[in-house]
Amino acid sequence: MTPSRDLVVIGAAEGRLAALSTILNALPATFQAPVLVALRTHPQSVQTLVRIMNGYSCMPVSYACEGRFPRVGHAYLPPAGVDLVIRPGGAIGLDDRDTTPRGMRPIDRLFSSAATTHGRRLIGVLLSGCDGEGTLGLSAIEESHGVVVLEDPERAAVPSLLLRAPDPDRLHHVARLDGIATLLATLVDG
Repeated sequence: MTPSRDLVVIGAAEGRLAALSTILNALPATFQAPVLVALRTHPQSVQTLVRIMNGYSCMPVSYACEGRFPRVGHAYLPPAGVDLVIRPGGAIGLDDRDTTPRGMRPIDRLFSSAATTHGRRLIGVLLSGCDGEGTLGLSAIEESHGVVVLEDPERAAVPSLLLRAPDPDRLHHVARLDGIATLLATLVDG
């Protein structure tokens, strides 16, 4: 059976690695979608993230590589100094951060590019603490009829997620951190 949602993108700010670990560790071993992560973090800290994340994740975590297609049941992080995007056709892209269009930050770039390629088959997750980053990308996901999952800001360790009224005509969910993995598994299985 083909999952109804076949790509998950997660946006996380620096300091939210424990939250990201919680989600990846709780995803079932049979999770039927790849997970791509945009991190707003210091470039030097990215160098050790894969090793750290593999220690806390049930699914393999690796650095994304230009031109490769994301594999089901794997999580991908961007190497230092680049933005992770999805190219037309669905392959992973790595764009030098110096070439980022003005106003587009890493989370927005990943979310927007994934919305263009995957449309309604996409799930976008924004963890709290991003201080507004990701809201452009979330809008792109909503416009393409993908699913948006927001970490519940009232229960988040870093409650500075920009609150906005979700469009009632679009699919969206607000979930506690400890419930996001279960929600993702349900959404992917459709």
